Amino acid sequence: MMFPFLRGLPRVHLTRHLLGCPQSLSLTAPRRLRYGATRGGGPVLPSHGTTGTGLAKTAPPLPVPSCVAQFRTSTRVKALPAPLIWMVLKPVQKLTAIILGRSLRKWWVALPDNRRQLFRQWAWQRRWRLVVAAGVGAVITILLLLTHLDQSPVTGRTRLLVFSRQNYMELAAFTSEAYMEEFGDRLLPESDARHRVVEQVVQHLARRNQDLAEMADVDWSVHVVQSDNSNAFVLPNGKVFMFTGMLEAVADVHQLTIVLGHEMAHALLGHAAEQASLSHVVDLLSVVLLAAIWAVCPRDSLALLGQWAQDKLTQVTGIHYILIGR
Repeated sequence: MMFPFLRGLPRVHLTRHLLGCPQSLSLTAPRRLRYGATRGGGPVLPSHGTTGTGLAKTAPPLPVPSCVAQFRTSTRVKALPAPLIWMVLKPVQKLTAIILGRSLRKWWVALPDNRRQLFRQWAWQRRWRLVVAAGVGAVITILLLLTHLDQSPVTGRTRLLVFSRQNYMELAAFTSEAYMEEFGDRLLPESDARHRVVEQVVQHLARRNQDLAEMADVDWSVHVVQSDNSNAFVLPNGKVFMFTGMLEAVADVHQLTIVLGHEMAHALLGHAAEQASLSHVVDLLSVVLLAAIWAVCPRDSLALLGQWAQDKLTQVTGIHYILIGR
């Protein structure tokens, strides 16, 4: 064997030893031998239009060493969608703000009086520079928000979208796969009468609204889940999830049409992306406010009270914006 150190390695770990393979194993080797010339020099095939004897048109196949014969590529790793990554990092950034603000307060309390006075004098002497820096930061933040304004389809309302539509489609695909795995054993078959009813209503709504480009571009698919939960939702990629509890709650097909039309409208208008974008911006601003609360409040008990008030204010602001948007 040309590389005996590869004999005891599992196949999945051979990628880290690729550099041990000779250069003649590269994919460009057949191209170098196409005209009959070897790397060290040798016979060359005549050009087209001339006669040649005894020379093959193509080079003989190279022997494949065992290190290549046993090579296996690893499975492709799919990156998480950006909105999902931000959702995971939200608790981390809040904890970081609390630690940073509390550390600043402890540092300020531990300073001697003369050092505090010197710091105040330093800040006062550079007050205009600090004001200009804060103004530049505010202008940059406003410009970033203005560059992420978007027009809502159908209604034409101006809204804020931090992430692109592609990001939310990736998140919708990731979420739908998770739901399919979670509800896998409780999904009703397509032959079930309840599934057929929901399918007919969704297709009826899609056909009657073909004049909307957003409706025509979506590939709708229905999934009915056996559950007492009175709920239904539609993901931005057209995945409709209906719970049997909701089917029992509606009186007739007309009420079911209203429910499905409402949820499909949310998906078409991108309300989930809009709400997540608002939450993203509010979270960034609340991190700064949270760090300031823990830095200014003299005791941890007062800082906890200020944090509670800040959380309530954030929730009220988000709910108010959602109600206005809808």
